[in-house]
Amino acid sequence: MPIVKVQTGDIQDIINALAERNPRTGKPTAKKTLIDVKSAAK
Repeated sequence: MPIVKVQTGDIQDIINALAERNPRTGKPTAKKTLIDVKSAAK
């Protein structure tokens, strides 16, 4: 997907998935990391 077509809902889906399970650790992602991901998307 081209970056110009990424919408808010797409980013939220990624954040929600990370909040449930980090693919590297298998555990939920830390709140600070989720905030950093959200901030980077702005």
